[in-house]
Amino acid sequence: MQKRVDKALLRAYFDGVCTESDARTVESWLARTDHTAEDTAMLEDIFNSIGATPDSRTRAEFAEVATAIRRSRRTAWYRRAGYAAAAAVIALVAVVASFDAAERAIPVEVVAPQMLEAYAPCGESLEVALPDGSVIVLAADSRLTYPASFDGDTRNVELVGECFASIAKNPEKPFILTSGSVDVVVKGTQFNVKSRRSSSEVEVALVEGSVLVENRIKAGERVLLEPGQLVKIDNTDGSASVGSFDTELYAVSNTSNSLAFVNQRFGDIAASLESAFGVKIKILDAALLNERFYAAFVNDETLDQILWTFNAAETMDITRDGDTVYISLRK
Repeated sequence: MQKRVDKALLRAYFDGVCTESDARTVESWLARTDHTAEDTAMLEDIFNSIGATPDSRTRAEFAEVATAIRRSRRTAWYRRAGYAAAAAVIALVAVVASFDAAERAIPVEVVAPQMLEAYAPCGESLEVALPDGSVIVLAADSRLTYPASFDGDTRNVELVGECFASIAKNPEKPFILTSGSVDVVVKGTQFNVKSRRSSSEVEVALVEGSVLVENRIKAGERVLLEPGQLVKIDNTDGSASVGSFDTELYAVSNTSNSLAFVNQRFGDIAASLESAFGVKIKILDAALLNERFYAAFVNDETLDQILWTFNAAETMDITRDGDTVYISLRK
């Protein structure tokens, strides 16, 4: 049973003292769009108890965040670092509507861009509109960190998880996505990145345009991809391998509730399925972790249907106990 989100849990979350499990619970709650008047009052109360009056800089940040969220198709939760973090996310989720009138009267100071975070909860995807017009679709349980404005010579963002990116062209200001062991440098293109914390490797697949993938483990090693090519970089030793794929595979999988796996280790596939379906998958035999599969699921298949497909050869025993799935080699 999921823990109830109350004022004490919210305050612990914004103070950074709650457990990882409680943080996930709060993040999923913040991502909802059906908050009650009681929820709003609770969030406003926490905002007012921060212990300081928001200055014009923080209020300006509220305006930026409110504008960004109106451009997105769905409501997302955003979190900033430090004092402005708690204030901005509470204002965004609870009082964006009431802030509209106030923001028109607030003098906006010229300040350094602040970092925003967008999070797609387990079982959901999220479309994020960036300040330059680029659009990034986050897969379930994925997080994107980006600035409120791209003011420097480059457009830098950071990803934990998986995304499909459609980057606005700007040859004078390259777009750099950092994720795990890679930096993906582009000027305008479409590509997919898989880089979950528990993954054994980072995968970058190019659908359109051109990207340069810089290996952060092996300094100076770079891979220039063409459409239809993907690179996998091992998170342990930095070794890289380049392969090919059908570009429609990722184009379709990131515009619907579909999943695509290209020569991917079963352990990494399990991590993606955990995020997509909100379950825990325990693989009991190490030999299964590194077994690689090619698979695509485009018809809203259930978790049981997907696991049945991976076990078509009937080499696995798959059992389920509530929200935990156990997989082992058949003896």
